[in-house]
Amino acid sequence: MKHLLSTTFAAGLLWLGVFSGEAKANAYDRIFARADINNSNSLSMDEFMSTQAGSARWTDAAYRFNANDLDDNGFLSELEFRGSRGGRDGGRPNKLETFQLADLDDDGTLDPAEYALTLPQTWNARKVSQAFDVRDKNDDALITSREFGLLGLPV
Repeated sequence: MKHLLSTTFAAGLLWLGVFSGEAKANAYDRIFARADINNSNSLSMDEFMSTQAGSARWTDAAYRFNANDLDDNGFLSELEFRGSRGGRDGGRPNKLETFQLADLDDDGTLDPAEYALTLPQTWNARKVSQAFDVRDKNDDALITSREFGLLGLPV
């Protein structure tokens, strides 16, 4: 009797494990379907961004997007999105990677719009502007790698 109960209990736990994993996959699929606004069966970076928390930094989301774009085609398939646990896996960029991701025009500096990509998306323009002004030590309306806090790199 004791063996039967433990076997039944183990089978129940196994079923719950499979069911909860299946439920999570279905939840990720629903998030993917809502984000895929053009019904292309893949997510662009802009569509992916809509799956991220409002407090997420664009650079963090871009880093996770790139880490999970396994075929390097610039889009996330439903399988890649599911594998990323709904865009949560992939880590966070270090300070240098953050700077490089935000430097969209590859000029070695961040203008105010690029700098905003390194801050939480929920910040309003005034708060972003204040943070930018604190970093822009020489008041040239650009933030260099050194002003961003990357010592030892060219200005």
